[in-house]
Amino acid sequence: MSKKDDDGRFREVDEDRFDDISNRYFPFSADDDDGGEDFPFAPDMENFMMEFTDMVSGLFDEFISLLPEDVQEHAHAVLDALMSSGSGKPKEALRIISSLKKKSKERHCPGLSRLEARCYRLLAREAIAQSDEEAAVYLRKERKALSQYIKECDQSDDCDFDAYLEARSQRARISALLGETKGVLLATVEIPEDRDFDIDEVLDAIDVYYESPDPVDCTDTSYVFCTDGDSVISIEYVDPSMMMAELRAFGSEELRKQVDEIDDGSVKRASIAITVEAGKSITSAAFDMQQVLAAVCSCYRESPLVALNNTVLPPPFIELLLADTSDGLVCEPVIYQIFYAEGDDSILRTHAGAVWGRRNIGIVAEKDGDPSVNLIPLIAAFSKNIRHPMKDGDDFEADGRKFRMTDAKDGDEDILLMKER
Repeated sequence: MSKKDDDGRFREVDEDRFDDISNRYFPFSADDDDGGEDFPFAPDMENFMMEFTDMVSGLFDEFISLLPEDVQEHAHAVLDALMSSGSGKPKEALRIISSLKKKSKERHCPGLSRLEARCYRLLAREAIAQSDEEAAVYLRKERKALSQYIKECDQSDDCDFDAYLEARSQRARISALLGETKGVLLATVEIPEDRDFDIDEVLDAIDVYYESPDPVDCTDTSYVFCTDGDSVISIEYVDPSMMMAELRAFGSEELRKQVDEIDDGSVKRASIAITVEAGKSITSAAFDMQQVLAAVCSCYRESPLVALNNTVLPPPFIELLLADTSDGLVCEPVIYQIFYAEGDDSILRTHAGAVWGRRNIGIVAEKDGDPSVNLIPLIAAFSKNIRHPMKDGDDFEADGRKFRMTDAKDGDEDILLMKER
């Protein structure tokens, strides 16, 4: 090894006496070899990080000092809220946000509502992991903050459109968690163990039905877009191990310990989660779900499990879905979720009524008979029920047959049963 001396000449260095430990970028050691010890860190790295933090803090302070005096106090408070939420102190951040909102009543500040939602999400995530009853309270508060953010964005042209779409998608997921599924459709497609997730493959399949912007704004694991019917569609890769890592990263020390106890490595199967939040028309959103679900299923035909609105779809339904979607037809048996009542082979019924805010409808039907004989009037009745809610005693005619609606029960659920007159 050699070095350049003050006179410009190179001289050999005594490697036994040469000390470059203060070189934080490339410290060398005479004892190192290709398979040796871990890369050594400089002892002053901690001081370096502190200096870097001070430098960033100084930049923020200087930036704020350049703002008009009447907004400097607001800017400092916003910075404090961001720092608190990012350092695992969402309650402290919420306190600051509450104060900021009171002072900003006459100003357009949608970002505050978005940050507020993020804080409640952190609290909800930890509460869910700990089976805390407060989880539902935090979820409702997060949804309220998201709704406020969405409302303010709808009234302005200055909002971040991608953040707006993500807010609508997240609001839909929260509503589903709370059991309030009107206007919300969810689907899950498990990925076969011998396959990897490829967002480009999924996007290519979706492009058959939707014209994508160029370039497409997506990540390696997710894509959110808005349809012409104002439905927001989210496609997201879900890996259980990633979820556990996220809980460890953002959770408290107590939560991290609980995650370590739960995560024994047994849950490994990844999946694709599809969320559709209806815009102007729930029926249009349901057809959007049909197309996107068909696109994803076409990529993973060997999927061991496909579920729509938390109900597993039998393999024949998947083939029917793919065929009808390819032909541009509405696949009512799938989007209305028409199959026999659980434990009752004689009641053919819909299972998607809650998506439209309607009661489900059933019809007495034998499994061994021609399915179309009862499927056609059931589809017609439910379609009418979507447009105008039907009730006990209503008469209905379809396919040359006359029916009367009667109140009935399927387990704990109130449904309408079609009885032929």
